[in-house]
Amino acid sequence: MIKIKPKKITIITLIIMILVSGCLSANQQETESPVEEKIEEDVVQEQPIEEQEPAQELQEPNIREFTITAKKYSFSPSTLTVNKGETVRISITSTDVAHGFAIKEFKINEKLAKGKETIIEFVADKAGTFRFYCSAYCGSGHGGMAGQLIVQE
Repeated sequence: MIKIKPKKITIITLIIMILVSGCLSANQQETESPVEEKIEEDVVQEQPIEEQEPAQELQEPNIREFTITAKKYSFSPSTLTVNKGETVRISITSTDVAHGFAIKEFKINEKLAKGKETIIEFVADKAGTFRFYCSAYCGSGHGGMAGQLIVQE
């Protein structure tokens, strides 16, 4: 019987493992490359570049923006005109005291702190002329602090 030292068995086993893993690795690379090329060819053949549809661009909704100043006892500007279906974005700042901004038909009622910008956004989904007004008592002229939103068809 032939005696092999444990150190030699370990070395022989290690060499065999390296050879086997190297063969597997080389074999795996050979089989993957043609498959990847075939997939790329199929895609190009199915839909040539000139027939591909252009990528759809993300379109920002139709937004109408306004900047309003609120002060005793008026809004400036006091008339806003938009088209039905537009998104309305109002940036409003009170310059003197706390006020409010309300449009009943669009369920808007925001408090306006002095010197702080407030952003109000809604969709003008109803046509007509709508009153906006100060919804926070601001003094003797409070009742006349109003304007109009005109939503055209």
